[in-house]
Amino acid sequence: ETIYGVVDYDRKNWGTAKNKCAFIGSACKGVVELSSGSYELISDFGAGSSGPQKSFKKTQTVVYLRHEASGKYIGIEKNGRQLNLTVVDKAQAAPFFTSYGRYISFDFPTHQIVQASLQPVTGSVREVALNFDYNLNITNDHWRLTHCNIHNLQSGKSIDLSYRRKRKTDIIQLKTADLDKTSLSQRFSLGISRLWSLVSDKTGTALAYGKKSTYYFAPQKYMGRAVDFRWHTRRLLEIKRFFGPDGQFHPLDYSDNSTIWHPTDCSVTNTDAAGVNRFLAIQDGKVVMIDEKADKQGWSVEYGDL
Repeated sequence: ETIYGVVDYDRKNWGTAKNKCAFIGSACKGVVELSSGSYELISDFGAGSSGPQKSFKKTQTVVYLRHEASGKYIGIEKNGRQLNLTVVDKAQAAPFFTSYGRYISFDFPTHQIVQASLQPVTGSVREVALNFDYNLNITNDHWRLTHCNIHNLQSGKSIDLSYRRKRKTDIIQLKTADLDKTSLSQRFSLGISRLWSLVSDKTGTALAYGKKSTYYFAPQKYMGRAVDFRWHTRRLLEIKRFFGPDGQFHPLDYSDNSTIWHPTDCSVTNTDAAGVNRFLAIQDGKVVMIDEKADKQGWSVEYGDL
């Protein structure tokens, strides 16, 4: 409890207990409802046996960061009390989970990626949430994906822009097309957790609502407020619909794996308080940060369940 900051608030109901359990990675295996009406986070269920207590056993989605050019992954090396990011093969890849714009180590959930290092997680879940929501996502530990191809492995499709001409005006909307990593129209900026907008590299605009259930990147006169997306079970969730490989939004169907999307060949990007972008990279076999002037390095997200 001291190490992971578990407090009474985290035990008050299923929701707060599950949220905290997810927030501390491998340290929490699930939640049990006690006869007292409170909820206990469990580090090990053991053999288990039947009984009247309700319980929840956690399976957590994790991500692995694969460097496109080298095929290497980010790993974690423990040297005494020090944790360091390293460059490793797939078998040694470190699992991370995303929370409020951060990559937190699943195996060492007291630590998160900050710049090109692992640093302690600070603040409670509520404090972290407030910091994310009201700090414009600009801190050293907030990440997003830029210049990113959003790819659907089952169909071979990627998110793209559609164009048509109407009264001498270009109408630019959302579609899918066969993967083309060289196409600027298949490059977007997006978040890694919480709510985020889908911003086109080509138009510089975020996908926005239009009239009669339409969506636009341009022209401005057709565009209302930006569409809020979030990652949900590896899918692109908009309100209560998943975006599919056919370029349409569909009712929630968790059995349909065709709606799973993979961020591919993306820049893993951090913006500091001065508005300067920095990018995660590998140089001379080490994890580093590079600036705007350097050639961007692509990373792809691979999924796992632990």
